[in-house]
Amino acid sequence: VINFGASITEQDFQVSVYPNPTNGTFMIQSDIQILDVTLTNALGQAVTIQQKDAFVFVFDHVASGSYFARINTVQGPITIKILKK
Repeated sequence: VINFGASITEQDFQVSVYPNPTNGTFMIQSDIQILDVTLTNALGQAVTIQQKDAFVFVFDHVASGSYFARINTVQGPITIKILKK
């Protein structure tokens, strides 16, 4: 599931999230500059926040289930569903 912010269309945005589903470590890459990424659980509680260029997430400390990565880019936000095994 990818939700695009009002200022971004699917044609404008190229994102790679891999591996997804994950065992605990995944990467996010984009051709649009990423400002920060907030990973939340299904209740909307922040699990982790990263504000740097290399977006490698290690979240072995959380239970299996569905999580959401809110990616804030220079062109607007995108939300991607991440499945942890």
